Amino acid sequence: MATANVLERELSTFSKKKPELVAGSLGKFAVVSGDRILAVCDSYEDALLAGYEQVGLDDPFLVRQIEESETVHHVYRGSLTEC
Repeated sequence: MATANVLERELSTFSKKKPELVAGSLGKFAVVSGDRILAVCDSYEDALLAGYEQVGLDDPFLVRQIEESETVHHVYRGSLTEC
């Protein structure tokens, strides 16, 4: 699998299932592998554990918080100053 395509299928699956997930599990964390939602967990840590238990260490899986609208973080790569 090419590096650029890693998790592309999982992101697509999450996007397709998002309305259903938002309706029933807002604020929780979905574990996605391929075309399936493997688990919905209360915490990020629990979702990671569920992913590793079900998928293993060698295959990719996605953990994503279920939110109505996603927070976008902007990063500025201009000059840095000390704080």
